[in-house]
Amino acid sequence: MGVTRDGFIILIPLCIATILAIALAFGLNRWWWLAASPLIILLLFSLWFFRDPERTIPGSDETVVSPGDGKVLQVVDLESDEFIGGKAQMVSIFLSVFNVHVNRNPVSGIVRDVKRFPGKFLIAYDHRATNENNRLRVDIESPRGRVRCVQVTGAIARRIVCHLSIGDSIVRGNRYGMIRFGSRMDLVIPASAKVQVKPGDIVHGGETVIAIW
Repeated sequence: MGVTRDGFIILIPLCIATILAIALAFGLNRWWWLAASPLIILLLFSLWFFRDPERTIPGSDETVVSPGDGKVLQVVDLESDEFIGGKAQMVSIFLSVFNVHVNRNPVSGIVRDVKRFPGKFLIAYDHRATNENNRLRVDIESPRGRVRCVQVTGAIARRIVCHLSIGDSIVRGNRYGMIRFGSRMDLVIPASAKVQVKPGDIVHGGETVIAIW
C-alpha cells in the first residue's frame, strides 16, 4: 500500500520534525521515546490517513463507480440539474478521518467544467453542507451520460485537492484528488441510471458500483 502524493506537503515536514525531536530528546535523557511520542504518533497517523491502496475497477463503462470511500448518507431524487439536463439523482458519501481520502473518477469521459465554491465548514454529514460548505465541482461528459462529482469540505477538512482541468480525458477509477481530514462526496447522475446502493452502505472508491447506466 502506497501513500498519496497529495500528502507529501504534510508528511515531509512532519517527518523532518519527528526525526529532529527524536534526536534532541535522545541526547537529553533516556526517556527520549516518551518526549518524542506525540510527534511519532502524529506521523504514524498521517501516514495511515494518506494511504493510497490499489483498487480493482469492476465491470465496464456500463457502471458508475464510487468516487470515494465511506458511508452512503443519502440517495435523493432531484427535480432538475442544469448540467445533467433534467431529472437526476444524488448519492452523498461521508468520508470520516478513518477512511481512505483519495478520490477517483466515477466514469470515463471528458471534463467539461471544474469550479470552486467558497463557503462554510459545517460537519460533512450535515446535508446543508452540499450547498453551503466550501466545495469543488467537476462536470464530466461520458459516452453514456453526464455526471457531476462534488468534493465537499467538513468541519476539520480545509483543503480540497483536484488535479483535473477542463478538457481533460479521464478514465473510470483513476485517481483525481482528495480532501484532507474528513469530508463528503456528492455524486449527481441522471434519473435513468439504476442506483445500486442505499443509505448506510459502505463504499470504496473505484471499486464499489454506485449505479448502472
